[in-house]
Amino acid sequence: MIERLDTRSDSQLATLLWGLVGALSCASMIPLEPNMLEEGLILEIAQRLARGQHLYQDVVIFTGPLPFEFLAWLFRLFGEELLIGRVVVAILHGGATATIHAIARSVGPDGRDHVAAGLMACAPILLFPLFSTYFYTTLAVSIGVLASGAALAGLRDFRWAIVAGVLVAAAALCKQTVGFVLAIGLLTSVGACAPRGERRRAILGVMIGGGAVTIVTLAAFAFVGGLGALVHSLVELPMSFEPSYNSPFMNFWPPGRFSEEITDSQVFYLPYLYGLLYGGWGLQPGVGISLLTQLLFALPLLAIGATALRRWQGPLAPAVWIHFATLIAMTSNLFPRSDWGHLVSVLPSAAIHLALLLPRATTQPEGVRRAGPVCVGLLAISSAAFAVWLYSASVAPNFGPRVPLRPVNPGYQDDAVPRAIRFIREHTEPGDPIFVARAEPLIYFATETLNPTPYGGVIPGMQEEQQETILRALESTRYVVMSDIDQPVFTYYRDELPRVQDELERRFHIPDGYLRAESNWMLVLERGSDRGATHTDLIDENSTGTRWMRTANGRNRPAPAFEEPIPTVQNRRFLPVVIGPRGGGIDFSLEIPENGVFQASIGYPVIATGAKSVHRHPRASQMSLSIWSDEASEPAMEDRGQGGWETLSEWMVRITDEDVPRWQHVEADLAAFAGRSVRLRLEAKPERARRGARLAWWGSPRIAIRPSETDR
Repeated sequence: MIERLDTRSDSQLATLLWGLVGALSCASMIPLEPNMLEEGLILEIAQRLARGQHLYQDVVIFTGPLPFEFLAWLFRLFGEELLIGRVVVAILHGGATATIHAIARSVGPDGRDHVAAGLMACAPILLFPLFSTYFYTTLAVSIGVLASGAALAGLRDFRWAIVAGVLVAAAALCKQTVGFVLAIGLLTSVGACAPRGERRRAILGVMIGGGAVTIVTLAAFAFVGGLGALVHSLVELPMSFEPSYNSPFMNFWPPGRFSEEITDSQVFYLPYLYGLLYGGWGLQPGVGISLLTQLLFALPLLAIGATALRRWQGPLAPAVWIHFATLIAMTSNLFPRSDWGHLVSVLPSAAIHLALLLPRATTQPEGVRRAGPVCVGLLAISSAAFAVWLYSASVAPNFGPRVPLRPVNPGYQDDAVPRAIRFIREHTEPGDPIFVARAEPLIYFATETLNPTPYGGVIPGMQEEQQETILRALESTRYVVMSDIDQPVFTYYRDELPRVQDELERRFHIPDGYLRAESNWMLVLERGSDRGATHTDLIDENSTGTRWMRTANGRNRPAPAFEEPIPTVQNRRFLPVVIGPRGGGIDFSLEIPENGVFQASIGYPVIATGAKSVHRHPRASQMSLSIWSDEASEPAMEDRGQGGWETLSEWMVRITDEDVPRWQHVEADLAAFAGRSVRLRLEAKPERARRGARLAWWGSPRIAIRPSETDR
């Protein structure tokens, strides 16, 4: 009896120590890497809730309320500090690490318990930065692991079964899909593994705990009049936009190569460490890194398959089945969107589960006894080395006093984001409205400004409603912060919210002196004079235009269309034209309105189209706008500019390596042609003829209606 008590005491001490190790491992990453979208979204919404707004009524979001409401409560208690959420994550991760040790210990105290706990403990470092970030997926993972530990104890203890139900509901209130799958899995596992006399009580306990949390949550939202909004946001809204949220799963064949479906967006599939080392965009991974990525995506499926194989060989311990439910729940997070950010949430569970499936060694040979300590030692050494590298690669905090984190990502280390934060802080007062277009809500928290819309980013499936709300908000908004790193996986901002994009081009400009010679991928747009309503957007009319190129001997011939999608840069969309040695262009048939004016931008030097190619504008070229003024005839392709073509304006583009990449804004008055149907020609003519075809482009060309002086 004394020996048994000592063994149990040692096990409890080891569990507590592993919990401390897990918390410290996660805490070591707290000072590193601001997260613009995921963490920024939670912080911005929690800040709004702490100041009196209501979730799902004043704020539109499609995940569970727990992360937002809990952080808002902490903000009311301790103040609006970013580090509060990260401390909570470290505490939860410590609890999850201790739970994994206890689960693995019940399978067999043969070293696997320490290996499993070590795998969980090192996740915040080796899978940096998700596990140290306050985000709803991060919370769902840790709470889901805690629920599995409570469910294991609940096989024989009714009180622990109730706790398991509470925790399952809490995981669902973080991310409803993970919680739903976990609820089904744990109820099934508890029903299958509980002793016969305890089975009903164990299942009932889980259901009571989960049901109680559900009832309290529904009652709380009903009390503030938000029950309908809760149901709409958590059930109806996600179902409405799921098709646009899907992404293809990683291909497993051929080994070492990405499928065509993910090649253009492979940065979303590559390990985050690879992006840190080699840059985030335009990566060309070799066979080795591609194969490693494929193996990591296969790991959860291998763990699930290995479970079926081990069961065929003989019965499995209850703890294995309990953890299997957790593995399935975390694997569900890979669907319908299966990128690296979603894979990270399941990798620890997959690796831990494979450790749980190892057969127990009855004779304990020397090699087996040493395997556990060796694995734990390797995990400790690699984690420590990686942590040291992360700190050495980081720089001093530069996101302002509200975000005291050391950036590791090279994109956050340059001055693009800090410059935007400094500009907003210098030109606004706390509480002023700004609009952060797309996916960088951390800007709101960093600048102490308010979001004048209910949206933390682009919400698929509610385009018209979102556009109307944003357009109303922009009427009283002076500054917009907009990233030039748009979304290449699905659609671009201009495609998702085209009317908002049009408003930004019409009324907002980059402040004088804002652009620098260094990185300019994060911009501030300032409200300025009205450039006029769009009558004809020539990019929308792109498919109706007649493209042509001029050969070396001066003849015009048809030119192909350039089909690769191009992201918006500096608040301008690209209209590319393929030109020949002596130039080329595109002709449009259109009607000129009263007070019509041609507006466009020219001279931006380079465009990158995904990971495939980079195109450079001719360094010296003449951009011209011409109109066919002979109403009695149509221009022929062979026409070289004589006859009925009248040149309205010409602008020179000269690009040097010393220039800051920027657009030059141009316009031409079309009032003389009001009410007439004309042919309009946009032409680019290089100063020096070169063999072969190349690209030139215009930025957001359109026919606008010039506003009156009072409208300006």
